[in-house]
Amino acid sequence: MLAMPPAPLPPAAIPAHSQGSEGSRALLQRRLAAFFGWPSALLVFFIASHLATSAHEGPRAGVSAASIRAAYFVGAAVAALCAGIFLVCRRAPLAERTLRALDVAGFLALAAGMVCVSLFYQRTSPLVGGVVLIVSRAVAVPSTGRRTALASFGCAIILAVGVLAIPAAEGHGPLYGVYVSLRLHLVAAVLATFTSRTLYGLRREVEEARRLGQYVLGDIIGQGGMGRVYRARHALLRRDTAIKLLLPQQVGEAALLRFEREVQATARLTHPNTVAVYDYGRTPDGVFYYAMELLDGGDLDDLVTYAGALPAGRVVFILEQVCRALTRRIAPGSSIAT
Repeated sequence: MLAMPPAPLPPAAIPAHSQGSEGSRALLQRRLAAFFGWPSALLVFFIASHLATSAHEGPRAGVSAASIRAAYFVGAAVAALCAGIFLVCRRAPLAERTLRALDVAGFLALAAGMVCVSLFYQRTSPLVGGVVLIVSRAVAVPSTGRRTALASFGCAIILAVGVLAIPAAEGHGPLYGVYVSLRLHLVAAVLATFTSRTLYGLRREVEEARRLGQYVLGDIIGQGGMGRVYRARHALLRRDTAIKLLLPQQVGEAALLRFEREVQATARLTHPNTVAVYDYGRTPDGVFYYAMELLDGGDLDDLVTYAGALPAGRVVFILEQVCRALTRRIAPGSSIAT
């Protein structure tokens, strides 16, 4: 490699109670952006469509102008809140604790806003809408069962309390509507908790299955006849790494042994023009892997494709770096030619 390696990252002290990897945090941030992005767009659409309908057909019968204005105001406020969470999650990475707070607080605020809009405009409780809101969060947002239970049961209580503002149905007491709302939304909360706990557990199992020792595999960044190269991250040092996997059925056991010796020799190199090898080993099922320095950027082929034929001076400079990497003695006892 011709690029100078980046400065080594200092080891990060990771507390024992730290939850999730960087990939889990990034997934949570993406899902929160999507979960709050859709309600903001839908609320803006509903407000605009109701305004257009009212302008054409007149105000809704039995609903005062003040109630309609209040419904529009609350709907716009909730839409702004959801849009704000969406924009925040789409910008710089946020700490996992901040994302959890945005998740629960934003979800409960969305439920309260739904209740207010429904009461002001229709004088009814959003029974079906509440169920959809509770279940959709469990499916869309990665969350532990405990956190989902907290958010879902809190939402059920908010929806039930809102029913107290509705006149009781004929033949029923004032708490009948609260009972109906609680019964329906508590069932939805239990279902959401079970769904979220199951999905979260499966996601953790998949993440554990993609681990090689202390490394967590990410996306594939290269593939050839001998194996695949993955972008990975060290679970403790939080260091980005490139990991190459070599399958015995593709290269043969003899070739793997020879390649392992070459990796051992390369690991002794510390020249800035060579890629640093951090670790190597074999998985329980016999797959050989080695972890090396991850360098973002192109190679010589990309450079020539982009810029065309290189000037003679630049070619000499590149070849000089290559020769220095090949001819300099790096470590005592190294099997690399000096």
